[in-house]
Amino acid sequence: GIGDYYLCFLSPFVYEQYKGEEGACIFSRAALYAPEDSSLEYYSEYAVKLSSTAFYKDNAIVRDSLPENTLVVLRIKSAAGATFNKKENDASFARAEAAFRAILAE
Repeated sequence: GIGDYYLCFLSPFVYEQYKGEEGACIFSRAALYAPEDSSLEYYSEYAVKLSSTAFYKDNAIVRDSLPENTLVVLRIKSAAGATFNKKENDASFARAEAAFRAILAE
């Protein structure tokens, strides 16, 4: 369905393709989910360099699985996702928000 994924791990190239002409309107602002005064490295206001997170630094499986230049983003809920399968999409988004917040935690 439309809301099957919200938390995304993207290469910079793919991020640039998806952010679109008007900035990154399909993604949430990352700072809303990051701790204040964090040392995270932002690729843009919507994307965080995964390699700057403790999640990446402290997890060999993640480091071995995802390239250092991987970006982590949270996709916003679409209007269609708010209409069709709303309950499931809301639950998926809530889980993705919690995971995004945990990944950005230090």
